[in-house]
Amino acid sequence: MYKVRVERKAQKQLAKISEPYYTKIKSAILGLVKNPNPPGYKQLKGR
Repeated sequence: MYKVRVERKAQKQLAKISEPYYTKIKSAILGLVKNPNPPGYKQLKGR
């Protein structure tokens, strides 16, 4: 199983997002723990 770490700066930005978007984004992020490569994902480059 994987771990997802959300940086403090990202947490602050997420806190500013209103419902229902916040719930959708949160569930998508937490879903990465079970499946880090969901269908339709794009791999980030340059990190």
